[in-house]
Amino acid sequence: MLYTVKQGRLEPTTCNNDVNKERRRLFGVKYKEHHAAVRQTHILERAAKDSMKVITPALVTNMELHCREAINRAAENKDMVYGKYA
Repeated sequence: MLYTVKQGRLEPTTCNNDVNKERRRLFGVKYKEHHAAVRQTHILERAAKDSMKVITPALVTNMELHCREAINRAAENKDMVYGKYA
């Protein structure tokens, strides 16, 4: 057992071993990938619900491209440039 200074509680020795650190890292990577996909779907669903009468397949494709680009730039911590696709 290890004693932590901050919280004064017992901590199991397996808590921060290399196997658990790797599992947590992999979970974080998978969670971020899943969250990005779900977020894109929610954006498209909200847009479709709000303007169902005027939505066209071309508009859906354009929104999907814009959402994908925005999510990719956010994941890479890049600045958005309005009106440009790169």
